[in-house]
Amino acid sequence: MVIEPLRVDLDAEGYLEASLSAIRSAFNRFELLDQGGISIDGQAAAWIEYEWVTNGRKIRQRQVYLTRGDDGFVITFTATPTTFEERLESERLVESTFRFDN
Repeated sequence: MVIEPLRVDLDAEGYLEASLSAIRSAFNRFELLDQGGISIDGQAAAWIEYEWVTNGRKIRQRQVYLTRGDDGFVITFTATPTTFEERLESERLVESTFRFDN
């Protein structure tokens, strides 16, 4: 998980969109596959799934973006395209049990 201070007031969708432009330019052969919204710990979150190539190898990732106060949170799941679907249920379990400390 990544936690970073946000310089501007963003909701989860805005945080994802702001990050997406950086991801597109940084990742070789980036391809956005899907995106949507979910609820995590009672608040709105946004997710994306994408593939990119590193060292000649294709990688598939799912990232979930959340914001709370002045902080942004990103939960990242990484697998090969061939193992992604079979391991995705475990990632969704991680997402569903995530809780903020109060």
